[in-house]
Amino acid sequence: MPENDELHISFRRNQNTLTVIGRGVIAFGAWSVLKTLATTVFRPETLRELSEQGVMYIVIFWIMEGLLVGTDLGLRVYVGRSAISEGRYGKRRKGYVALAFLMALGSLGLVALGLWLFGQIDAESYVNLAVSLLVELTSCIMLIELGVSALKVRRIGRKIGKGGA
Repeated sequence: MPENDELHISFRRNQNTLTVIGRGVIAFGAWSVLKTLATTVFRPETLRELSEQGVMYIVIFWIMEGLLVGTDLGLRVYVGRSAISEGRYGKRRKGYVALAFLMALGSLGLVALGLWLFGQIDAESYVNLAVSLLVELTSCIMLIELGVSALKVRRIGRKIGKGGA
């Protein structure tokens, strides 16, 4: 029976991890929105260059930025809420684990791109890029940990009779 107790402890620990990381994934989505808006507001030269092209360019810029940020936020909220739901109530949503791993892969790609850019930028941009890379790497690790915890919850749940197939 001690093995069964260990399985229950591991099951609860991974459920808790899902809940906590699910909240973190949502928080990173909110951070992404704030970062994008702040970057745009604090770089008025971008908007100035667009306004010289005409109002339509500014409209297109904001629509595209809104779509990108909205999609990122929507995906993060879906993955985060799905993880919280499975961690708290055992309710599984389809595809969120695979989506989390795909998002982690995308984050890893952005980190690789950022590391490559280190050799291409001026000294003033090093700190900004380093901070962005650290945040992106943290997000990547969280998404991987979320996926791994979800898979563990499902595997252990089957063993102790608390999960579906």
